[in-house]
Amino acid sequence: MKGALNFTAGIPRVSLSKCSDMELEKLGLKVDAQRPITVHYDGQVVGVFTADLLVDYSLILELKANQLLAKAHEVQLVNYLVATGINDGLLLNFGAQRLEYKKKFRLPKQEQVFLN
Repeated sequence: MKGALNFTAGIPRVSLSKCSDMELEKLGLKVDAQRPITVHYDGQVVGVFTADLLVDYSLILELKANQLLAKAHEVQLVNYLVATGINDGLLLNFGAQRLEYKKKFRLPKQEQVFLN
């Protein structure tokens, strides 16, 4: 994400998304930017949200440009993961002095137990 990492606070999120999109595509990844995702409940459509970047149909990248990440940002990403059935998400914040990131998962990660 070389291009996006060169940005400083105050850059519009749409610019962050476009640069991130370009860098990921250079790596040969399939990227859907601003992907609308329909939310269903009990067989009915109850809403639509927009994922910033859907990468290879297996990772949701949620981009922020805030001074601090809030718990609400993490909850938002987990909700996207649950709605899509995608297991892995990455929350990136380009608005702080340093890049902030958090990995989030649809299901809690369980520790592996090795038996001898």
